[in-house]
Amino acid sequence: MKHFITFLIIFFFFLTLFSQTTWTVKQDGTGNFSSIQQAINTSVSGDTIVVHNGRYYENIIYNGKNIYLTSLFKYTNNREDIYNTIIDANHQSSGIQIRNGETDAVINGFTITNGIGSTVPPSIERGGGGIHIRDAKATILNNIIKNNNATSSGGGIFIVSNQKFYLSGNIIKDNTVSSSSYLNDGGGIWIHPYAEVEFDPINKNSVFNNRALRGQDISYFNNLKYFYAVFDTFTVASNDDFFIDTTGDFFFQTDNYVFEPINHDLYVCPLNGDDLNNDGLSWSSPFKTIKHAMYNIASDPIHPKTIYLAPGIYSRSNGQEFHFIMKSNVNLQGAGRDITIFDGEQGKGFIVTSPKTKNNSISDISFKNTKILRDKLEPIPIMLMGLDNLEIIRCSFEDGYAGVSSIGLEGYPDSLNAESNVFFSNLTFSNNTWGQLVIRAGFSVFENIIISNLRKEIAPVGPGHF
Repeated sequence: MKHFITFLIIFFFFLTLFSQTTWTVKQDGTGNFSSIQQAINTSVSGDTIVVHNGRYYENIIYNGKNIYLTSLFKYTNNREDIYNTIIDANHQSSGIQIRNGETDAVINGFTITNGIGSTVPPSIERGGGGIHIRDAKATILNNIIKNNNATSSGGGIFIVSNQKFYLSGNIIKDNTVSSSSYLNDGGGIWIHPYAEVEFDPINKNSVFNNRALRGQDISYFNNLKYFYAVFDTFTVASNDDFFIDTTGDFFFQTDNYVFEPINHDLYVCPLNGDDLNNDGLSWSSPFKTIKHAMYNIASDPIHPKTIYLAPGIYSRSNGQEFHFIMKSNVNLQGAGRDITIFDGEQGKGFIVTSPKTKNNSISDISFKNTKILRDKLEPIPIMLMGLDNLEIIRCSFEDGYAGVSSIGLEGYPDSLNAESNVFFSNLTFSNNTWGQLVIRAGFSVFENIIISNLRKEIAPVGPGHF
């Protein structure tokens, strides 16, 4: 009997040690915890944390634990539990961070909002306003990720892997990622070149109405893996590299879409234009900002469209948003380089392209007054990642930093534009610092280029220097 009792004690000890525990989080204090992070701190890998309805002002960190974090939706299948179980990052950091080697973390059934992202050292920029995954694997399902922002990458979801190893196994299914923004790449979702992500083709995600510099909705930079971009709802109906920015090949399909681009030339006037109340279809009803016109215009390879710019000063102080990205098959035409003026106001540059941008013309504009800041890329008036079949004609670049420069993507610095062709004609460069035309292209034509008063100045080394 003594040996039997000893056996039972040992048996129950190991049963407790290896059993999975379910913890409850309730704001009224009747659960195990009243905050999500308290539950995570107590839990161990394999545990489930069930969060009851409420708005939780928290910035969640998984702390290396493979836990199943869920709202009541896991048990009720009632989407009201998703809407009413809110992780509010309160503009402090990411809503959720999974960044310590987790291999089987789960996020199920939350609304995640008001995140501003977390840093990826040594950078001070923030990535992943809603969810930030770094060197880890997670399943993200049944969430509404909305109204988040980031200064680095991925306003909604950010997935990055250290270059020393290849990360796979992240699964994203049946989520809605919307109304998030990022100052550079991947307004909705940003995926690092060394990370592989599976978008569930059965339990489809919805990604729409996000904003970014490149990849309004998604930036997927793993060109080694075929990307199956299958959605329930996407911003537009067709495959458009303005909304999905990727270096590799991908399959696109969506059941629904929320926005029909305007298949018509558009007009912009900084003085009497209006992005909210005008339709942009004529000089009598112009848009105010170029960025708004570029977002709304159709990218039509059969019948390319033009955005016409009225005379005037286009600057941040009068409401313009720079940088903005060029869409493929869209031309930008000023009224004349002496009267259509892009003024950097001693700040950043103006125009960028994505890796697959092609068939563009930029003409009759003056670019001036950019200044070296902390990063050599920031003040360049026109930065080109994709430049196939590009022409820049009758433009001037004055009193600033550089002129036109093509750049490569991390890991693929020179291959993107190997077969591209560009045409530059009737350009003037005066009183500028650094290289005026730095082009990586297969075939280039330069005609009537005038460079004067080039200043020599040492530029600071920043995160994107080249």
